[in-house]
Amino acid sequence: MDFALAFVLFAFQSATATERVDITAIERRVAEIVPTLADERWLALPWQSNLMGARALAQEQGKPVLLWVMDGNTLGCT
Repeated sequence: MDFALAFVLFAFQSATATERVDITAIERRVAEIVPTLADERWLALPWQSNLMGARALAQEQGKPVLLWVMDGNTLGCT
């Protein structure tokens, strides 16, 4: 929510004395940008970084393993 506060403060600072700031429009736009709990459901998944440990856990629980593989820097800085 710090982003939303910074956005609102920036909007107030950038507006001149003759401009009228529409607070409801700013709040609506911030609500569109800020992720909701539904958008961040994937954060609740129990991610595993050890393949063999994940395989053993999946076999124990009778669940599949999703293997996410990528080529390049792990931070996406390629």
